[in-house]
Amino acid sequence: MTLTKEQKREVARRIENWARWYWGGGRGSGGSPFPAYNLVNVLSPRESSHSIPIMIGEAEDTDRIMRGMESKLYKALIVHYLSSGTPKSRARRCRCNNVRMYNRRVLHAEAVFHRFCYRHQHQESTKEIGILT
Repeated sequence: MTLTKEQKREVARRIENWARWYWGGGRGSGGSPFPAYNLVNVLSPRESSHSIPIMIGEAEDTDRIMRGMESKLYKALIVHYLSSGTPKSRARRCRCNNVRMYNRRVLHAEAVFHRFCYRHQHQESTKEIGILT
């Protein structure tokens, strides 16, 4: 399954949101008891990435999806979307023999991630409909 550009942008956006939540201490830290204070990190106003709001519920859903994936696919998504470097260095970090294998793994990981996201959203929507009827 090949994803469209828009679907790939959605995968990237969700993973970046998850990363800000995860490495910002979101997993089990609780943050402030007032959710509005969790939107912006006032300790570092010069860094633009800290002023981007984190969608906590979506990040928690993404975390469940990431934990449900194979570790090599999970790692491929993290390396691809959150690290810098040449494709060759990224392939080495993913323990791929070459860039082509790395690219295939990333494409596969994106498709699996998107499928899990869609399945989760579909289940949530059917639960809501089931409650109403």
